[in-house]
Amino acid sequence: MKKSNKGKLFIDILYVVIVVAIIASIIAVSYSMFSYSSNNRKKHTMETGTLIVNLDEGESISLLDRYPISDSLAEKDEDAYTFTVNNTGTETANYRIYIVDDLEAYQEDSCTDSKMPWNKLRYSVTKNNTLIKTAALTNDGVLYTTNLASNNSDDYEIRIWIDSTAGNEVAGLHFHSKLVVKAILENRTDYDTGA
Repeated sequence: MKKSNKGKLFIDILYVVIVVAIIASIIAVSYSMFSYSSNNRKKHTMETGTLIVNLDEGESISLLDRYPISDSLAEKDEDAYTFTVNNTGTETANYRIYIVDDLEAYQEDSCTDSKMPWNKLRYSVTKNNTLIKTAALTNDGVLYTTNLASNNSDDYEIRIWIDSTAGNEVAGLHFHSKLVVKAILENRTDYDTGA
């Protein structure tokens, strides 16, 4: 009798080990599927209220191994971050375009201790193939505020560069950022999209 109890105990333990292994496998597969989909860097569409923003999620606006240049040269640079904002609603929509730090890119690049000061950067906004703004980047990250009539779209190009007045203090520093578009509702910015 003792022998049969030991055999039954062994079989029970074996069943528990098999069930635990199966559950662990399911969890691992589910996690890897989630991780894969969360790192998808394909072109996609994000919707906030009646605004739809089409952009490349994986594209971080980055400055690496760059040197100070003039506004006139930077505004002609082919390397621009492009996106489209569509208003699918029935009313005019107000929105604001921001730049925010891309913390994930800083961590991946191991350069969190060598961030470029924003006051050393300039940017331009081209809207529907017309240059509409060139300015110094400010700490609030606001690039442009505007509105969009119902059933219309705006195409943008954003360029960021190191100010031509910057000195050697910017050598070796990095800048990684993401685009954020916020719909403005009654002087509030409740609906975000982008970063």
